[in-house]
Amino acid sequence: RGVEGGEEDWVYDAGDVIEQGSVILGATDKDFGSFGLSQQYFRKAMILLLSHDSEFTRGVILNRPTSRYIDGQWRMWYGGDVQGMTSPRPMQEIVCLHALTSPDAMSISIRVIDGISWTTLDGANAMVQRGMATKEDFWVLVGYAGWAPGQLDAEIKRGSWHVAAASSKLLLQQLLEQSKTADTLEAGIGVWTKIMQKMGKGSAIGDEVTFEDMMLREWARTHLNEEDVNSAVVGALEGAVKRRR
Repeated sequence: RGVEGGEEDWVYDAGDVIEQGSVILGATDKDFGSFGLSQQYFRKAMILLLSHDSEFTRGVILNRPTSRYIDGQWRMWYGGDVQGMTSPRPMQEIVCLHALTSPDAMSISIRVIDGISWTTLDGANAMVQRGMATKEDFWVLVGYAGWAPGQLDAEIKRGSWHVAAASSKLLLQQLLEQSKTADTLEAGIGVWTKIMQKMGKGSAIGDEVTFEDMMLREWARTHLNEEDVNSAVVGALEGAVKRRR
């Protein structure tokens, strides 16, 4: 994976203007809903909007890498709660982000912004099999976040999200760094903090680790680690059954 030169590493506060390619970051103001005690996966999330129109808005979380793999080959990222990691495999929605620009790659991809597109897992597999790409060229996000008409606008006006415009170079750099160094138990808080600082929102970050942050890290521990929580529960139940025999 490489980040091409020539484009500046930039991000700025976009106010309440949302469009395809916008980045939204989970706010932390408790008075306006900070996703602390429910929907912890949205707390301090950084979401790229793949599409936005009058009927539906769809995005994927960029700062929730996991230590799990699909088919033992593709590292999974937690993309969102809709058709996500807890859904049966046939029901999962899998988005493979990439920075490939060849005509062949774009023929089976959908552009999000200049420099970032996405395809399905079947599309990613096809590109690898044809020698057009390697597995390392893709970020495989399972699940997505979705909003009905007007829903995201209302959440932004309520103060639940900060809206940003960002260059593909900056977003790809963050994905690359997480691929190499991310600790799933850190839950992506460092990436969120870095982007908030770059867009001039340092005053909204805070200096202390809050209870809501601890809840997010506990969510990450049970959902993003390699150990399958459901399997652990099943194992505990099997042990209890054996002890009763």
